[in-house]
Parts: sequence; C-alpha cells; structure tokens
Amino acid sequence: MKITLTNSDIRFFLVMLANIKRRPHYEKIVVRQVINAFHYNTEHQLKTEILNLADLSRHDGEGR
Repeated sequence: MKITLTNSDIRFFLVMLANIKRRPHYEKIVVRQVINAFHYNTEHQLKTEILNLADLSRHDGEGR
C-alpha cells in the first residue's frame, strides 16, 4: 500500500526521528530537501526512515 504524506506529516516525522536519534531537530534546508524528495520522487537518506516511521505509526493505529 502506498503511503501519502503531507508536508506537515513529513515535518512531524522529521521531528520524531530527531527525537528518536536524540539529536537536534533538522535544519530548515534539510526539511526542504526531504519534502522535495517526496514531491519529485527522488532519493534522500532520510526519506526511507520517514516512510518506515509512517508505516509503523499507521500499523500502531490498527486494531484500536
């Protein structure tokens, strides 16, 4: 199943990912690069991690 994320979703998952990694939040330029990677279907190292988080959170909500 294809996961569709809004810009707000991507920003949310980037904050969540930074918190999980116990690092400062990503800079605006990185956020923009990741959003563009989603919009233009290009590669970015954080894109896969965000998709994994989104998939996990989607499965978390099932069955409740």
